[in-house]
Amino acid sequence: MKLRQWRLCAELTQQQLANQARVARASIAHLENGYYPPSNSMARRLSTALSEQLGFELSPHDVFEQIREDGSARGYSTRRRS
Repeated sequence: MKLRQWRLCAELTQQQLANQARVARASIAHLENGYYPPSNSMARRLSTALSEQLGFELSPHDVFEQIREDGSARGYSTRRRS
């Protein structure tokens, strides 16, 4: 599942998740839109915040792995804002 899907399952807004994980709301938006991958510490904070809200443990891999329709994993977009 992607970050956005986990956040919506937890019934959190971007701002609420950002507050719980102690990151900027814009960082959540950028991660959800694939502008860049999270740092290790940010991934841990986000998975911890989501785990607490959902009531079960998630790993950073669970939160950020993106799967193509053919089942293969893909990386983050390299697109940049102009």
